[in-house]
Amino acid sequence: MKKIIIVLCMMLMSMTPIYAQEKSLTTYIGALNCFAVDDDVTLKIDIAHPKIMKVVNGNSIMATKAGQTTMKVMIDEQVYPFKVIVKKKKLVAFKDLKDRKAWIGKMNEKQAKQAYKEALVLVKQALSPNKEKTLKRLTLLLRHYFDQMATYNTKGKHYNDPYGYFVDHKVTCAGATRATGLCLNILGYRFEQVNANKYDHQWARTKVGKSYYAVDPFTYICAKEPGVRQLPKEMTSDLMDDSLFEISL
Repeated sequence: MKKIIIVLCMMLMSMTPIYAQEKSLTTYIGALNCFAVDDDVTLKIDIAHPKIMKVVNGNSIMATKAGQTTMKVMIDEQVYPFKVIVKKKKLVAFKDLKDRKAWIGKMNEKQAKQAYKEALVLVKQALSPNKEKTLKRLTLLLRHYFDQMATYNTKGKHYNDPYGYFVDHKVTCAGATRATGLCLNILGYRFEQVNANKYDHQWARTKVGKSYYAVDPFTYICAKEPGVRQLPKEMTSDLMDDSLFEISL
């Protein structure tokens, strides 16, 4: 199981640009920590400009100032090069989220904060200077998370809210939609739950710029609506810019 975790984390890291609000990146991304869990794996991280970002405890990275550098992650004999851009980026704090009533479900305040904390991890991995790419990355990361961590379940207390998605790991498309909505709120986007409280497939709808997007991790879809509250047919299959880290202080 440990080796599977390492492969998954490398896949996510090699495909996905990553932001972090905190100066210490240890808390927002499990990938670099996962690399060290198996005794059979040799990990080395080489950073060109340690004044911008440095290695901590051999398996974590910490950004200290804005700037650009390069990083090489070496796992056994495989080398993964990255361009690193460290910049300031502010995400929406828990107390300032806009659509609480839409995604809260049956969560109490403690559970909502825990779900927010877990959602924040994926949001930071998804961030990109390009808004559409951010939505695509978020969609695929949410789907990868479900595939690795959760099961489809209609019996749990939180199957239709973010706590079910991120903590209980028992969820339906309704829970995936509200989890997506929470993530969109963290990004600063409002969202609508299409087919809310209906016995029908559900997904998130959000406006970015002048366009409305359907964001549905369950069907791998993130694209502009072909019509009002209509789900596009094309699947999202790329995370793009697979050699770029973007980290924010």
